[in-house]
Amino acid sequence: MKRRNSFADLDAQLNDDAVAVFLFHGVTELDDFGIRNYTGKHIALDTFVNIVKLLSSSGHAVSMDELYAHVSGSQTCPKRSFHITFDDGFWNNLSVAAPILQDFSVPATFYVTSDFVEFGSRSWIDRIEAAVASTPLKQISCPQPVEGSYPLATAVDRIHFLQQVRAKVKASRETDPDAFADMLVDGLIGSKELDFVEPLDRKLSWKEVRQLDSHHLFCVGGHGQTHRILGYLPHEEMEEEVSHCISSLRSMGGVAAEHFSYPEGFVGSYSRRLVDFLGELNVNTGVTTIPGGNSSGQDPFELRRIFVA
Repeated sequence: MKRRNSFADLDAQLNDDAVAVFLFHGVTELDDFGIRNYTGKHIALDTFVNIVKLLSSSGHAVSMDELYAHVSGSQTCPKRSFHITFDDGFWNNLSVAAPILQDFSVPATFYVTSDFVEFGSRSWIDRIEAAVASTPLKQISCPQPVEGSYPLATAVDRIHFLQQVRAKVKASRETDPDAFADMLVDGLIGSKELDFVEPLDRKLSWKEVRQLDSHHLFCVGGHGQTHRILGYLPHEEMEEEVSHCISSLRSMGGVAAEHFSYPEGFVGSYSRRLVDFLGELNVNTGVTTIPGGNSSGQDPFELRRIFVA
């Protein structure tokens, strides 16, 4: 996923026949955190306000339940409808993004990774980014799947290295991302604690999950237990990841957890077997990161999204 240079054309994604679903991760009061936010995953508050204002004035905001009814054929969403989603469960979703959505009466779905909430932990790539940003090393040698020696002398070097890590680890079915991150972080900073940048690293608590889900505009869905790519896992591990996430959301978060976001969301990151298992858990929808709109008759477990940040 590449950082967009402009968000002024997002209303062009709205149309009369399909509901557009937009994917965000975080919103912060500032978006300039250097290497720590080089992808633009957390966008600036003013930018988010402008996006929500643009979409609200150009289209019709609908809830996830309305979208589910639309693709299932039980009702039709208005022309130029859209829905907003957030992945991972960052605290800034509640503290920064939610008040803006409330101001514009725009519904949203927040997909959370249960271990991130339970332990306040970070994803494998966020941990690596933090280590790369702070390491004193000027060069790093990596094993497979990121095999080779990489310079770290400049910010450009470090970003290039992170791009290689992100792409190659995600593409490797044999690599455990968390184990790889443990190894790489140790090599980069040793026993030093990872820097914690609250706007980028703080996750929702269970109390805050309940607070989000209690608002009439919002709902909370699942995004895996540890954010591992479910389509790469043996069936038993996949079931454990999903069932742990959904049961934690329902027992600890007090939410219905009827919607799910596949970690990474590309073709191959989920399977029909996973879809069937979600159905057994009384989950109604699954969202991907495959671009496009969502029309009546579409599989509710293969909803498409437009990546924003």
